[in-house]
Amino acid sequence: MRPRAAPACGASSGYSLIEMIVVLLIVSVLAGMAAPVASKKAEREKAFALKATLREVRGAIDRFHADWEEAKGGAGFAKAASADGYPISFDVLVEGVDGGDATGKKRRYLRAVPRNPFMPLSVAADKHWHLISYQDDPKSKGRLAGRDIYDLRSAKEGEALDGSRIEECVSGCSARSAA
Repeated sequence: MRPRAAPACGASSGYSLIEMIVVLLIVSVLAGMAAPVASKKAEREKAFALKATLREVRGAIDRFHADWEEAKGGAGFAKAASADGYPISFDVLVEGVDGGDATGKKRRYLRAVPRNPFMPLSVAADKHWHLISYQDDPKSKGRLAGRDIYDLRSAKEGEALDGSRIEECVSGCSARSAA
């Protein structure tokens, strides 16, 4: 076995400055390419969350209305529903209405007032939505008649990834960009 020769004067076994700069340049280019992808992913997830929230709340409104029709506007619904059979507030959907049966159980439709994923957490959840009344034009930006909640729209204005307006997300925003 031969003894190992010592490196020549001034030579080192480490990386050169040029090699380090090249590696840093490559890493920064890769990071720069990944950032927009991550940003779009977050926006896409918010759009899907908004779509799911709208589906959940609209389902709760429809269940409330079906129960109102089944109960024929019974006593449990007297203060909770408008004359058209829609809830008068989010609180009605969360707190529930008297079921009108022998058990006396309340029928609850939502666990909490839903949050809009596009709105900051500092804004109260009930301010996340433009509520549409049964008497309002479906394309309006909020309650005009103000009697009940027939539908809702996002209070956040802006553009989704597919070019549609976030506040106009009706059947599902950013559906085309999900593919």
